Amino acid sequence: MKLFNKIIFAVVVVALGACAEPDYPTATPSVTTQTSKVTIFHAMAGGPRIQMKIDNVVTAKDTLRYESKNGKFYNVLNLAVPAGPFRLVTATNVDDSTDLITDRNTVVAGTNYTAIVYYKAGTTTPTFRRITDDLAAADVGFAKVRFLHYALDAAEVKVTDVGNVNTVFSARKYDEVSRGSGASAVDFTRFTSMPAGTVNFEVYATSGNTLLLSIPNLKLDSKSVYTIFLRGLIAGSGSTSLGYTVVKH
Repeated sequence: MKLFNKIIFAVVVVALGACAEPDYPTATPSVTTQTSKVTIFHAMAGGPRIQMKIDNVVTAKDTLRYESKNGKFYNVLNLAVPAGPFRLVTATNVDDSTDLITDRNTVVAGTNYTAIVYYKAGTTTPTFRRITDDLAAADVGFAKVRFLHYALDAAEVKVTDVGNVNTVFSARKYDEVSRGSGASAVDFTRFTSMPAGTVNFEVYATSGNTLLLSIPNLKLDSKSVYTIFLRGLIAGSGSTSLGYTVVKH
């Protein structure tokens, strides 16, 4: 009888233990920093290597360089910048650690930007151009494309199909991001929708319709977004020669 009672007591203790609340670990608050995508483009032909800093902290990304290395340009960088007011983005000369330019702006979470590091027209003074990007995907069967002119010694240019028959991107000057005002204004930072596929473009100086550059066999994927940057110098040589960079956002 005593043995039976001990068995009953053990069963009750086990049952009560099974019904007790488990010992959960202390909750850890979830901290999420909202960010914004910033695409940096180094457009200073012959300019120094630059390192990007966000709020005075050097990024872990590669150094931007305009000169080609092993035949390839490393002049585009994508950064995730914490959202918030007065964010400081700095371009620093890698060779002497001096800050070339700073850009302090409010960064809106979920908003995309392109920041171009370039020389002011007719100078060797570095500056920033920051553009807000609409990177919503293009429709199926189409791509969104824009063309930005950052070839320092090229005057007004336009982009056409082969043979200069039809204009694809209208005439624009160096660092010109819009033209006109009111209802007639043209915003060159907006993307143009065009059928996906392989295209061939030509860049002409509007003065005299002189062919400056060909952009052959450019593959545009469906639902994708692209920026074509004209870069370099007409009078340049080697890595500073007139050229173009295509960024797929």
